[in-house]
Amino acid sequence: MSSSASTAQSASDDEIIFYDLKCGTPGECWSPHCWKTRLALQFKGVKFRTVWVSYPDIKSVVGHTQPGVDAPTLPVIQHGALFIADSWSIVQYLEEHFPAPPLLLPSRQSVHFFQSYCEGVLAPSVRPFIIPRVPKFLDERGREYFIRTREATLGMKLEEIAKGHTIYEFRTPLGPVAKNLNEYGPYLGGEQISYMDLILLGMLQWFDRAEHEAVQTILGMYKKPDGTAVIQEWYDKVKYLAVSQPESEGNL
Repeated sequence: MSSSASTAQSASDDEIIFYDLKCGTPGECWSPHCWKTRLALQFKGVKFRTVWVSYPDIKSVVGHTQPGVDAPTLPVIQHGALFIADSWSIVQYLEEHFPAPPLLLPSRQSVHFFQSYCEGVLAPSVRPFIIPRVPKFLDERGREYFIRTREATLGMKLEEIAKGHTIYEFRTPLGPVAKNLNEYGPYLGGEQISYMDLILLGMLQWFDRAEHEAVQTILGMYKKPDGTAVIQEWYDKVKYLAVSQPESEGNL
């Protein structure tokens, strides 16, 4: 079950409500941060329902979860009367309350480092290429809000941001990730799927929504001596996780 909202919802004590960013195509996830939470909920088999929130409604719906923040963000989950904001806080909450299967592997610190690397190095390397492509898949109100606020913040038109930038700027910062997979895979944390895999998978879903051909380029950027594409090989093992599952299923 899913719905749209301009105000926070009520939830029973045994229910998780997941506040996700609305897309122009109903019921489809696109935000890399929201993907992380959706993937974690699905991987753990947690029963939840989604409330889709358009950009201009975020503050009225979940602003109270981030006091003092002028522009609150998603994802947010609500478990009974408790609200948890920020994807990192959410996954830690899920690990505590729904410990199986575990996601913070091989350690909480290593996963947090990888998330920081993705948010501080990987994503910024191609943000000028991706951001101008975001409005095309937003809902109408979200599109207007996104363009207006981003252009005001950046001081230029979105189409100007992408000039001179290509997806190949992702290659150098992706190098350590490919090297780690090649030497210690098949997953980013070793032998088991971890939250690190969900972080990168969510980012690639965002890229795919913005420019499908760009993701295909990324998947083939690094190859083993035998010609096998390292990132593609990993992606083929985890991409099934990015299929949104029926929200009536789960073990909550």
